[in-house]
Order: sequence, then structure tokens, then C-alpha cells
Amino acid sequence: MSKGPIIARINQIDTADGFRTIQAEQLFEQFFHGRKETLQLPENDELKRLAVGDVITFYRAEDNVETGEAMENLRDFDRRDQKERIVLLFKCQPNGQGFPSKEERVFWLDKGEKLLELEKLPRIIEILLGLSMYYGKRREAVEKSLDILRLSQDPEAIDALFSVRPEKLDELLGGEDMLFAVQIADAMLALKLAGADLEHPRRRDLRQILSLAVLHGTAERTVKDFIDAYQREKI
Repeated sequence: MSKGPIIARINQIDTADGFRTIQAEQLFEQFFHGRKETLQLPENDELKRLAVGDVITFYRAEDNVETGEAMENLRDFDRRDQKERIVLLFKCQPNGQGFPSKEERVFWLDKGEKLLELEKLPRIIEILLGLSMYYGKRREAVEKSLDILRLSQDPEAIDALFSVRPEKLDELLGGEDMLFAVQIADAMLALKLAGADLEHPRRRDLRQILSLAVLHGTAERTVKDFIDAYQREKI
């Protein structure tokens, strides 16, 4: 799981070597000041629109968290100064709630490595839509998962989007029922990283994706019977 949301006010911005280093201070309820934060992000046009005094929300990845024996070697290291990877950042209203106007909007995601080249929903998702009434009724939202994957294919970034409240996510992404789009994008990335063939799925691939159908009301027997009868197409 990504770490966030963290709300902070920007105190300083420095640019060097293709990166923007943002010094910020966390904000809590009633705007008590919290610890200092250092965010290092790539220089791009979107992030150039941030200014000192702006209030931002951001999420960190957990892919570089040290544990166990590695932590013993860090006992003299002040973890508050560690620059952890930022995967999602957006500008908030000065009160930390809601978003500025479209003209002032700042929304940045870590794009990550491109893992999938998709122009339409792969067969494994079409099977889910056909078997699950819950997802079948939400096809339009599910198809927007392709838009999510065009924004980012970084699993930690998608996880961060998955952590945003549904109503806020819709406003952030400019759509309706965007939680379903993010959920399916997240599932496709997980399948790809597990070695699944999305166009010619194996039975084990189907078990993974069709667990979503069971979660949302499709009878386990229906899913089991489908998988038992399934014949993978020859490639």
C-alpha cells in the first residue's frame, strides 16, 4: 500500500539537475504544523505550476522501505530526511479540501515503466464483464481503465489512486465511477506482473480476475463451473 494522503504547505522550491526539490510542512486538523517534508520530483510543465504557499496532497511509494536487519544498519540515520519516492501529487484548496479551478489545477502521477500496450479491453476483462452482472452493468467505467493506464502504469501510483476517496477520485480524474476504472487497471497490472496472458488467459489467470466477480455477488459455483469448462485458445 502507498503511504498517504499527506497534506502539506510548500515553503520552498529549488530546481537543479532536472529535478524540483520541494520543502514543505505537513498540515493537520485546524492547521497545526507538522514535520518538515522533502519531495524530489522530475522537472516538468505540470509541476512548474506549483508555487510557494500552495497546499498539496501527496502519496509516497512503499517500494523502498527498509525492514529487519537493514533497519539495524540505519540506527544512526534520521529517517525524517529520507527522500522517498513520490507517486501521486495534486494541488488542494488553501483549506486542504477540494481542488482549485481548472486553470490552477496541478495533478501529477509517476508514469512508471510501460508494461501494457492496450487499445481495447483484453479478453480476460471481457470474460469478467460477461460473467459478473456487477461489472457488466459498469462497462463504461471499466473501459476507462485504459485511460488510467495511459496516465500511469506504475503499480504504486495506481495503488495511490486506489486509496483516494471515490468522490474525490471522480473530481480528480474528471469522470464518474472512476474507482472501477482504477480497480480494473490495478488488476490488469497485477496480472501482467504475475505473468498472466491477458488475451489468452490460463485457468489460473481466470481464478485471479474472477475473484472480483465472486466478491461482488456472482455465485462461486458459477465461477468454478466456468473455469472447469474453460478451454484456452491455441496461440
